[in-house]
Amino acid sequence: SPPSEAEAAKLIIAWGINIRVSNVHFWRYVKKARAAGGRLLVIDPYRNATARSADDYIQVHPGGDAALALGLLKVLIDNSWLDQPFISSESEGFEQLAGYVRQLPIDRIERDSGVTWEQIRQVAGLLCENPQTFIRIGVGLTRNSRGGMAIRAIVSLAAACGLFDGQPGRGVLLFTGAFSGDQSKLTFPELAEKPGRSVNMIHLGQTLTAREPLVKSLIVYNANPASVAPDGSSVRKGLEREDLFTIVHEQVMSPTARYADLLLPATTFLENRDLYTAYGHFYLGTAGPVIEPLGESMSNFDFFQTFARKMGYTDSPFHQSLDQRLDSYLGTIQGAVSSFSLADFRDGDYVESRFNSADGPVLRRKNSHIRFVNEDDPTVPPFACLFDAAEFDHPDLGCRFPFRLITPPDDKLLNSTFGERYEHNKGRVLINPDDAEAAGIRDGEAIILHNFRGSTVRVAEVTEDTRKGLLVAEGIYWPASTEGGGINDLVSQQCSDVGGGAMFHESRVQIAPALQKGHHGA
Repeated sequence: SPPSEAEAAKLIIAWGINIRVSNVHFWRYVKKARAAGGRLLVIDPYRNATARSADDYIQVHPGGDAALALGLLKVLIDNSWLDQPFISSESEGFEQLAGYVRQLPIDRIERDSGVTWEQIRQVAGLLCENPQTFIRIGVGLTRNSRGGMAIRAIVSLAAACGLFDGQPGRGVLLFTGAFSGDQSKLTFPELAEKPGRSVNMIHLGQTLTAREPLVKSLIVYNANPASVAPDGSSVRKGLEREDLFTIVHEQVMSPTARYADLLLPATTFLENRDLYTAYGHFYLGTAGPVIEPLGESMSNFDFFQTFARKMGYTDSPFHQSLDQRLDSYLGTIQGAVSSFSLADFRDGDYVESRFNSADGPVLRRKNSHIRFVNEDDPTVPPFACLFDAAEFDHPDLGCRFPFRLITPPDDKLLNSTFGERYEHNKGRVLINPDDAEAAGIRDGEAIILHNFRGSTVRVAEVTEDTRKGLLVAEGIYWPASTEGGGINDLVSQQCSDVGGGAMFHESRVQIAPALQKGHHGA
């Protein structure tokens, strides 16, 4: 759903997203809805900036979102609070899901979600009282071993409430696929003699250290894997290999850039012409450079075009101009207007994807019906259901590393970007007062977080904004070489349940005051 649809909502649910930090352009719609009498409900593992601004806050366990969504659905089913006409006309398979939900034990729902049954009933009541509900789902709740299932459960809940009918103030927004075009116009796969090896960036540590055949050259652009890739110590071990030749195309001396054999200067977006497609909205536009490229810096496009020609490639794509490349792609985009090119845009112009037909709102879907049950892939459960978390519910890890760790964004960094501004800032870790007292940790004290993958140092902030047993380390601060690695040193290379995503918000750790040097490398 378009984000602007939230303006007309009577209830906005921010589910696993800190809008005021990581989605600030959506906040305007929240303010307008609340000014007209709407409510904001925040569902998140800790009381973040958005939760502190909300009308209602539900503290869910990290990874417990599917249990909460199915618990809400259970209440709606038991009380006949569903949008039955929508379910009947626009979906299939609901009764199979409903049969599973009806038999779910309440104590299992409470245990997995971390939310009491009374709270779940109260939220279900809000959904019933406010048919004009808009759910804004954050990407953070997908970054665990049950992330795909969380999305399936929340979307199933939304469909049962009829939120996909296109009516004012009703909808769901995660991220968008608007303005998709023919990617081959950008990547030219026909130039390859054979398909290349594809590696998930989550597995970069394994790829650089153990995967055969071993990677011998690496080009890094638009990325800082030494900080952002999971299991950072394995990534650094790979970058340190003498037989790996690494080129880094960068703007600042990032932790990854320090491992480069060849370091080349990159432009910022302020020096580039580019096309901006939809991400969390439904607009497409272009922007030109504000300043000329500084020094010898090059855009990604110019770098790879020049690199290819220096290597002797004479194919026509390597002689295209940027505008030619963009125009060829724009001509394949569907969903905005019948046809358009770069000439149709002035810098700052944009177009919006159309969501309404001549007869009014339309339900946008790939199939004729919403399918609550999907049996296309036998390796995936057919409908939203509950199962144990890979790391949080692992009995052996739980004994040795009693704390759950999540790593949401803060307002100083964009992932690890701008880390050079805070080189001496270790970052905070939020810790519940009961946990701090038991571990002998004081507010403002440097502490070590460690597990069998690595360790990092953070400054303790003792607060009731997080529950007992849950540590919250906001931001990917650059590591100080004398104090272990970064926060992602503690993260598994295992993928989430659907889509090959990372488990940034599912790590088990132990803590100790930083003065106890014996724990540093544990």
